[in-house]
Amino acid sequence: MKGGSPLRRGRRGRKADVLEEVVKRAINNMISDITGVVCEGASRKCALKASTAVISAAKSAIFALNGVEFVGGIVEEDANATLRNLGEIERAMRETDKKITKFLEMQHRRA
Repeated sequence: MKGGSPLRRGRRGRKADVLEEVVKRAINNMISDITGVVCEGASRKCALKASTAVISAAKSAIFALNGVEFVGGIVEEDANATLRNLGEIERAMRETDKKITKFLEMQHRRA
């Protein structure tokens, strides 16, 4: 976790620079929080996971506005690098998606 708000430290810079920094932190915070959540079909559990993502987005924004950023693991200081890392995880999850689909098909056949 890194701290130090550009808003509170009186950072001299354009508002766009400050906003970009806050958005970068919010992206990193959200990916830190919900990476690994797996949705396995259109159900109430998926709605629960979607609400978790919404809450995470709000928490991530609040942390970012207060200068807090969680880094480490797949999360790098550069949010674009973090998003690239997340893309690699998504590609690796394709086999997981196939396995989940098989489970759903088996449940559907039994019903």
